[in-house]
Amino acid sequence: MKKNLYYPPALQAHIDAGKGALTTEEAAVLLGFKPQTLRKWMCYGEGPKGLKPLKIGHAVRWPIEQLASLLQGGEHG
Repeated sequence: MKKNLYYPPALQAHIDAGKGALTTEEAAVLLGFKPQTLRKWMCYGEGPKGLKPLKIGHAVRWPIEQLASLLQGGEHG
């Protein structure tokens, strides 16, 4: 993880649990959106700049560093 980013307590708990990325549902709760909104961003290439999901097999994960950056005032696209 980048050391210059502040990780809100909700993200820090995931980091402490050894996670580097969140599920769509976890990321949606953190960002205050419905999971379907994040799925739409992924499918249509929309959403905040710098937030790109990882595809691991059939699973989709949202990188914690990107979520932390967005929560610190990242751009919305």
